[in-house]
Amino acid sequence: MHKPILKNEEINFSNLFSFFYENKFKILIYSSIYTVFSMLSFLLGSPKFEASISFYTNYREKADSSFIVSLADLAGGTGDLKFSVEDYLESDYFINGIIYKKYNINNDNLTLAEYWGKDLTKNTLSPMQLLLNMNNHLRFHSSATIQDKQGYIAKKVLEKSLKFSQDKKTQLSTVSIKIKNDPYLAEQVIKEIYDSIVLFSNQITNTKASEKVLFVEERLKDINNKLEISENSMIEFLTNNKNLDSPHLQTQEDRLQRDILLYNQLFISLSDQLELAKIEEKNNTSSIFMLDKPILPVIKSGNSLLKGGFYSFIFGIILSTLYLLFRQRKQYF
Repeated sequence: MHKPILKNEEINFSNLFSFFYENKFKILIYSSIYTVFSMLSFLLGSPKFEASISFYTNYREKADSSFIVSLADLAGGTGDLKFSVEDYLESDYFINGIIYKKYNINNDNLTLAEYWGKDLTKNTLSPMQLLLNMNNHLRFHSSATIQDKQGYIAKKVLEKSLKFSQDKKTQLSTVSIKIKNDPYLAEQVIKEIYDSIVLFSNQITNTKASEKVLFVEERLKDINNKLEISENSMIEFLTNNKNLDSPHLQTQEDRLQRDILLYNQLFISLSDQLELAKIEEKNNTSSIFMLDKPILPVIKSGNSLLKGGFYSFIFGIILSTLYLLFRQRKQYF
């Protein structure tokens, strides 16, 4: 008669030890079988190669002129468009740009859509592949083309293979991708991913700068017109009033002078801002600064054979123990 391991919601460790002692050979055999299969899967499975790149996204240049009025204040905004790399990596704009880009794959120029979706058009006798192809075809609308299906599959593979992380304090971002069998393709794709991020970041900067140019030009025209009106009013006032001894006339002159001074300062500030916006509009430098360049991955991703075998053996012991406890639950619980 086996003594219960769990009684009154308390674990009896002595009885638990007895269970391990009585089933030690079964646990060892089951764990060894699981480990062998795991190691065979590691040896026979398709190796994955991981390429990564790290970069900062918080570089900013500050204007030195104290006469420049903040365009953000004039426009009623903050002046900065928050660019989230993580959100960009999840966008269809980014994904389509990556999967439909041509890469050198086994000496052929192929897109990832063509490469990862090739099984849809390949004749195969593999029952598993036939089942997968049938499942994929059934998921699509009847009007979907082969290109649509390949693009969908490539999108899912890319999303599964891509990983992003960011240090919230330093804004150091890291993007990595795992690709089966081909380390050269992993290197090509991660480079393309970085170029896409930089290009989009520059497009944001240049587009916002173009909007600033249009806004400042309109404001500059308006201020220039008001400045001319104020100056003409001053000329007319001085022409009609030769003697300014009257307090009323002096007050009018001061008011006109203040308007001229104000519009003149705004005109100078806006002129400076316009020049800066035009420079920014043509600026090709990026706020993204690369830290670690992508390199060709020379080792497989994941654990080594020995480490993977050790982890598999430990996990096998846990699974075997749970299995035997379940089978003998009436005896030990």
